[in-house]
Amino acid sequence: DPVAPVAGIGILGLAAGAFAGVGLAVGGLVRSSLAAGVTGVLIIATLLIDTLGAALKLPQWVLDLSIYKHLGQPMAGIFDPVGIVVATVMVVVGLVLCAVGFTRRDIGR
Repeated sequence: DPVAPVAGIGILGLAAGAFAGVGLAVGGLVRSSLAAGVTGVLIIATLLIDTLGAALKLPQWVLDLSIYKHLGQPMAGIFDPVGIVVATVMVVVGLVLCAVGFTRRDIGR
């Protein structure tokens, strides 16, 4: 069934969009030069927590910080609706905060 892996790729793309939303919010509200660094650190920290967290016997609340923990198993066709909604909210809120931040700047005035 090719539908489940294709949908899984879309869900993983949504997770990438959630990280981009955080970067956009940082770039809009704080400084655009910090956006890539904050997003990169967030992505690496999330991947390390997801990959090595259980092996290092980290507490459950630390393991729950990874967005990938809340998406289910997208490539197998098992989706967690709450994680998908949270990732979507991260994208939308990031875009809104970026827009608010940029409208408050005096670029072009």
